[in-house]
Amino acid sequence: MPRPRPFLAIWTVLALMPVTVCRPQPPAAEPAPVPVLVAATTRHTTSPPVDCPRPRGSRVTATGTALRTATREYPAADHPHDVAFSAETLRSLPDVAGIGDPIDVPYVLSRGAFAAAGAVAQVTFENVTSHLISVTDIRPVNIVTECVPHAALVPLHGTGAEPAPMMFDLADVDPLMWSTDEGGRATRPYFEEYPGMLIEDGEKQDLLFSFRADTGAYTFDLLVTYETGGRQERTLLRNGRVGFRVTTAPDPPQA
Repeated sequence: MPRPRPFLAIWTVLALMPVTVCRPQPPAAEPAPVPVLVAATTRHTTSPPVDCPRPRGSRVTATGTALRTATREYPAADHPHDVAFSAETLRSLPDVAGIGDPIDVPYVLSRGAFAAAGAVAQVTFENVTSHLISVTDIRPVNIVTECVPHAALVPLHGTGAEPAPMMFDLADVDPLMWSTDEGGRATRPYFEEYPGMLIEDGEKQDLLFSFRADTGAYTFDLLVTYETGGRQERTLLRNGRVGFRVTTAPDPPQA
């Protein structure tokens, strides 16, 4: 059954501002978002270039069919996240800017909005063969450095779910998948800790991935590399028909 959508009121589309989120019943006090700290790797030391959007590297495609991947929900509603809009995106979504209009988060992300300040994706990996699959690497590809959206920020607090056990920071020069501890903090690269993620023949696994960006805004796919039947293949995981979108928390307007 589709989950209910929150309601919002956008007061202006010219500068970053708070947005009122209304719910059918007054809820209990919501938990504060779980802080997710990232272990240091090699990061961009300067702000993203002004010539955004800008692709990073050549485009990567899938080569195999043994592993079927799908995104069930992004951002996952029960994990804390925000949604950020650029002025251009708001102009293309006039139904979002009205007082009391519902916001369909997956829809607005597919139309150019960004998950902000960290968000979690619920995904599935399904082995559609009669052979064991060992996933040996998962990393962002087809990365586009986008302009950081500053027009509107919608806070959508989750229900205090446990942090995702795997995370990516798109601000890393070469973003890898990291294992996390119980507080959501990155510990070490996942595939240094575990040589492979095993998926039995016919098995379907549900996974949680956390995406964040310490700086900048990005659109990207995930490249999943795996071995099966003595050969190596790879497939792409996307947010439906579009890439995943994540941004750093936009700066508030200057007084």
